[in-house]
Amino acid sequence: MTERLTVSGLVVEFLHEQYRVRPIDGLSFDALPGEMTVLLGPSGSGKTTLLSCLGGILTPTSGAITIGDTVVTDLDRSGLEEYRRRQVGFVFQAFNLIPSLTALQNVVIPMILTGTPRHAAFERAEETLTRVGMGERLHHLPSKLSGGQQQRVAIARGIAHDPPLLLADEPTANLDHIQAEAVIRLLRDLRERGCVIVVSTHDSRLVPVADRTVQMSPEADVTEGQPQAVVYVRGRVDLRAGRPTGSGVRDRGRRGRHHPGAGGRRRGTSRPNRARPVLRRVGLPPRVPPLGLGPGRHRRSPGRLRTAGLPRDGAA
Repeated sequence: MTERLTVSGLVVEFLHEQYRVRPIDGLSFDALPGEMTVLLGPSGSGKTTLLSCLGGILTPTSGAITIGDTVVTDLDRSGLEEYRRRQVGFVFQAFNLIPSLTALQNVVIPMILTGTPRHAAFERAEETLTRVGMGERLHHLPSKLSGGQQQRVAIARGIAHDPPLLLADEPTANLDHIQAEAVIRLLRDLRERGCVIVVSTHDSRLVPVADRTVQMSPEADVTEGQPQAVVYVRGRVDLRAGRPTGSGVRDRGRRGRHHPGAGGRRRGTSRPNRARPVLRRVGLPPRVPPLGLGPGRHRRSPGRLRTAGLPRDGAA
């Protein structure tokens, strides 16, 4: 594998409540085969958005993404499906293992779906799991594996079909220190395969082993200015707590209080019980106590049935 990743002038723009948001604005970088590139930044800085663009899941607003001879941003729908199937390996933060399948089966299924013969898929899956240190856990369900072991299975699933590009989204986020160190060593060893590894994280432990670091959140410019006075005018409402009027959702914390102009209700008023006429029509009292459905229901239900005017044990 000698396919190079090139990102040029990438821009991703969303329209959110009539505001344009750009989590990625003019990003450019290169990643060579056999290198691990770490996307470093806090939550909300666009790391996962960038991985989605690199993996052909999200179409950027502008810019170009090239892996080898493939221009990802020029592919149509069928081309993107083939690209994701053949050239990209995904390692998800939440593992995304199928709980009813063993570790071996979780690695085999994606290869079979891409057309790999069944016998070859099982051989390749067993070899890959052994490489990541899971050779003795081939037939264990995910529920019987630790977090670090599940992440190793997820990595094996991502590299089993030898993709030129491996994308890992927060691979150490759900792991303790020991398990995270094992995953970091595994990612470092995978560079020998010659694929491009792109990892998004806010874990500083990945920085020393990275060949390249892409800072997703540039340092904010700190400017000093003169203090500004804020004047509040008596009688004018600048901020209002609670839900907006007409939202259709009742604010439980303000029930029974009177808020002029906010649709509130005066203290002491009650709502009419619309169920009472229906209950009287069928011969039941206006208030029917709830029947117990938990422990002890056999002791409480007969008395409540009698209170509600209902027959006991099906008696007429």
